[in-house]
Amino acid sequence: MNSAFMKIDDAGKEHMGKEKYIDISIETTGLWYLTDKITRISLVMQEEDEIINRFESLVNPEIDIPDFVAEITGISNEMVASAPCLKDVLLEVLELIGDAPLVAHNAKFVQGFINEALKSIGQDGVRLRPH
Repeated sequence: MNSAFMKIDDAGKEHMGKEKYIDISIETTGLWYLTDKITRISLVMQEEDEIINRFESLVNPEIDIPDFVAEITGISNEMVASAPCLKDVLLEVLELIGDAPLVAHNAKFVQGFINEALKSIGQDGVRLRPH
């Protein structure tokens, strides 16, 4: 894949039970993609209503995770201290995704963080697929 251009749908209604698609989920240090960072990325690859592969990785955000966020997400500073950096995780994620459509709950939130992360490694961003 020569570009990280992907489409993300809220809930993925049009993909359920059809072609291959990937559900992407993230956890972050907060709510604002310009100042907060990703702490976990998960992928569930599905085809014809069947899970065909899974991927999950903690990410070292290189900033402190606030205590209240750690309580909500269950991800602490200690857990991510030895986790891979965002670039390494994103390169693996891009390889796994290929050209498959992405779906996400709260897609605009995911889109903002993923776009910022991709931009930081010189890749194109994602866009929300209209319903």
